[in-house]
Amino acid sequence: MKDTKTKIIEVSITEFSKKGYVGASLSSIASIIGIKKPSLYNHFNCKEILFIECINSTFKGPLEYAEQLIESNQTKEDLKEFLQKIVLNNHEHIKLYYQACFYPATPAIAEHVKNYLLKYKNEFRKAVYKVFEHEIPHKKEMWETYYEDIITFIDGWLSKRCYIEALSIPEINESLNGAYDRLSDFIFK
Repeated sequence: MKDTKTKIIEVSITEFSKKGYVGASLSSIASIIGIKKPSLYNHFNCKEILFIECINSTFKGPLEYAEQLIESNQTKEDLKEFLQKIVLNNHEHIKLYYQACFYPATPAIAEHVKNYLLKYKNEFRKAVYKVFEHEIPHKKEMWETYYEDIITFIDGWLSKRCYIEALSIPEINESLNGAYDRLSDFIFK
């Protein structure tokens, strides 16, 4: 059984992903969980701290996926698996990620997101460059260009996942696989 703090974070991610920081209220979050608003303050002092904790939860997965890619065999298939994990991640997490990145509600939230993104970017760059070292060591002069292509690919797919809810996971995965195969053919040919 989940503890109250975990429930608060899960419900808050859903509320923030649907309504944004400004639209979501602590009262509605407490009501959904079935607790009184003052009880919520036993776990989080304010809405900003709760939102930052939701960001931590949301960003934790992609950071772990990048670290797993570093520890993998570093093949183009491992990169494909990483991209699937990122794109097929929890829909609400993806929406919250976009809101946190593009509409940070306070300077503290903006700084927290920036720090998380820098850490993720560094880990992801290391991971992708390890794949390049393994797969295309002879094209070192193109690594930065290919890395930017992969970043653009990810951003495009996350944007699609954020705004398209009508497709099922298998449909998204099939489309993602085809798109990745074309990207892979371009980079790893």
